[in-house]
Amino acid sequence: MLSVAESPELTTTVGAKGEFSLMAPSDGECSFLVRQPGYHDTKTAALPVPASGLQMVGFQVPSDATFNLLAAVINLEPDPERCQIATTISRAGTAPYGGDALGEPDVIASIEPPLPAASGRSTSPTSAME
Repeated sequence: MLSVAESPELTTTVGAKGEFSLMAPSDGECSFLVRQPGYHDTKTAALPVPASGLQMVGFQVPSDATFNLLAAVINLEPDPERCQIATTISRAGTAPYGGDALGEPDVIASIEPPLPAASGRSTSPTSAME
């Protein structure tokens, strides 16, 4: 099921190829929430919604097994009150939402400005493997 996080009564189902249609609030921002048995609940960032609507929204929804495996690899106890981010980083100019060139090997990502220590734990790729 897909819903608008700020208006949980706005829901829809997602088709077999990932297609959906939803009358989300326009001329503002909204976040979308995906809930599917066997997959980790996933919420998008707050996306600006123009009057013309959004034509494409991408989700990365890891299975529960994948989410738990990745948490174990980096020795992290997931906290449902905090954000855990799943993303793919691609070279500038790569076509969004598909294509042959998604993902860049050996990328290191950071959040700027850095989050305060009280917001959670940060793990670099090298320390995650130690």
